[in-house]
Amino acid sequence: MSCSWCKEVCHNKESCFNSKKMSSENCNLGVHANLIVPPTWIVKLPCKETENSKQIFAIKPIPSSTSIPLLVFINPKSGGNQGAKLLRSFQWLLNPRQVFDLTQGGPGVGLELYRRVPNLRILACGGDGTVGWILSVLDDLKVTSSPPIAVLPLGTGNDLARALGWGGGYTDEPLTKILTNIEEGEIVKLDRWLLKVNPNSKADLKNAEEGRKSLPLNVVNNYFSLGVDARIALEFHEAREAQPSKFNSRFRNKMFYGQAGGKDLIQRKWKD
Repeated sequence: MSCSWCKEVCHNKESCFNSKKMSSENCNLGVHANLIVPPTWIVKLPCKETENSKQIFAIKPIPSSTSIPLLVFINPKSGGNQGAKLLRSFQWLLNPRQVFDLTQGGPGVGLELYRRVPNLRILACGGDGTVGWILSVLDDLKVTSSPPIAVLPLGTGNDLARALGWGGGYTDEPLTKILTNIEEGEIVKLDRWLLKVNPNSKADLKNAEEGRKSLPLNVVNNYFSLGVDARIALEFHEAREAQPSKFNSRFRNKMFYGQAGGKDLIQRKWKD
């Protein structure tokens, strides 16, 4: 058996596998020790506190000058099967309690657990929408000092990841290299815009039911679109939510965009 962190190996022999010896030796957490949440930080909550909550543990960080714990959020629907594989890989390389599946309740649970952890960093594994989702939850939690966010691009366009220097798509690079880049990478500021839209008092009453009094999201992280390209992006999102099995590769996703755009161009649905 071997430790996934320090890589220490013990054989199933009395001379090697000695419980007394192992209990007296602490795991040094390996080359990514600064990013890993130590087991000593995780405190199991009493049953009374968990009866009305899904939270079964709390994070009690121990102050350290070198620790920069990494919180990983993965969207398994992004990048075909890459997301599911990355989820297992990061759970092996890091502490499973710091790796979260976004399909299981979104990023709110993890961000709430770690909101008071100092020197926190976040890795968003997904597309631009995944990054925006995490940032919007951070806004809702009113975190005073937002942690730096790295991006492992699994989406179709990945424009935000490109702008931040993380590339246009994940191509099976070693995760240890990515973790090293996160630990040693330069922190830069990201411009974000707040949109304010006033209702149109002269709007056609026939279309009043389709309108909104307020925007579902009012913060722009990269850019926003109006018109045909926004409609195609919405069509893609709704199609993927309805039939995720058909959107299992970045190439197929781009084909969908191309077909939808070509269809709109020929039929001129956007002329109005």
